[in-house]
Amino acid sequence: MDKALYYPGWHGPSFGSSDLQLSVSIGGNKSNNFDYNICKQTYYEKRIRNTENLFYIEEYEVFQII
Repeated sequence: MDKALYYPGWHGPSFGSSDLQLSVSIGGNKSNNFDYNICKQTYYEKRIRNTENLFYIEEYEVFQII
């Protein structure tokens, strides 16, 4: 899977491309909060969330498993 963890320059980390994508909306919002997040099953075998609606988070943490 080439997009298990994907980190393009225009938004935060993505898992499976759009299976879980953390972003900031483009335009008026100048905050550091991630307010344009999507979760749409694309590459992962199982869904991460049961809804594809946009959702808001204040902060996140990514851990590395070795």
